[in-house]
Amino acid sequence: MRMPEILPKPIFLYSSWLFCFPCRTKVLAHNELTCVLHRTAGLYSTPNDLSRIAQSILSHSLLTEAETNVWLKPVVFTSSPANAVGAPWEIFLPTNLAHSPRITEIYTKEGAISGYGAFFAVVPEFNIGITINAAGDDASIVARYLLDLVVQDFIPKLDDLARKQAAAKYAGQYLDDAGNPALVLAVDDGPGLKIAEWKSNGVSVVESWATLTGQDPAAAEARAYPVGEGERWQVSLTLKTPIPLFEKACEEWTRISSFWYKGLPADEFDFLVEDEVVVGLQVPGLRQDLAKSN
Repeated sequence: MRMPEILPKPIFLYSSWLFCFPCRTKVLAHNELTCVLHRTAGLYSTPNDLSRIAQSILSHSLLTEAETNVWLKPVVFTSSPANAVGAPWEIFLPTNLAHSPRITEIYTKEGAISGYGAFFAVVPEFNIGITINAAGDDASIVARYLLDLVVQDFIPKLDDLARKQAAAKYAGQYLDDAGNPALVLAVDDGPGLKIAEWKSNGVSVVESWATLTGQDPAAAEARAYPVGEGERWQVSLTLKTPIPLFEKACEEWTRISSFWYKGLPADEFDFLVEDEVVVGLQVPGLRQDLAKSN
C-alpha cells in the first residue's frame, strides 16, 4: 500500500510503502525477508520521501503546530537524562551542541532490516530535518555514526547563525516617548535575549524584581524567550540559589507571568514587526510602548 492512499493530505510519497514494495523497485533487494517484516510497523522509503515527511512536520502541513507539539512530547523519561521515549519517537537530549549548556531536542526514528539501516530526525528548534539511509555490512551502526557526525557538525553552526540573526533583528536600544533609552537587548552566549538595561519611570525593572523575590539586585540578570505566535516573548529573572535540589533547575519556566499590573503581564514583550523588521515593542503590564532605535 502506497502512503498517498492513507494520508489525509497526501504529500506525494510515491516511493514509500507500508507493506511489500513492488519487485520493480530498486530501493532494496526484494526478498522474502522484507515481506515477512511488513507487519512490524516498518516503512519502506527513500531519502527523497523521508525528506518530504520531515518538511511536512516542520511546516505543519499535515498537523497544526499545536498538534505537532503534542505529538513530539515524550511519553516517558528514561533512567538517563540524555534521552526520552515518545510515540513513536526516540528523543535525544544532548547538552554540548549549543553555546550555552542547554538541551538540544533531537526527535528521531530508527529503522533497519538485514543489510540496511536508516535514521529519520527532526530538530524543531532549528527547523531542520535529517534523513540517513545506509546499506551494507553494519549498516545500522553506520547510520548511527552518520547521524552523530551530522548533528555535531551542523547544530553548532546553526546555533551561531541563529544568534547572528537574533542580534540583527532584536538587539539594540528601545526608546520611550521622550526618546530616552528605556530598554537595551543583547545577544551573548546565554539563552534567549539578555536584558542589559530596562527602566520604567527611571527605575530599574530588573533590580526591582530581584528585590521582590529576595535576590541580590546588584547581581540580578533577566532574559527574554520566545513563547508564542505574534512575536510574544516571556521575560524571566534568572534565579540563583545555593539549595542543591534547585541549583541546576530552570525555574524560570515555572514562573511564567509572575508579575502583573492592573490585569496585564509586566513580564511580557510583544515585538512590533513591519516588513519582517522589528520597529518596537510593548510591555502590556507596564504600559510601555518603545520604539527600536536605528
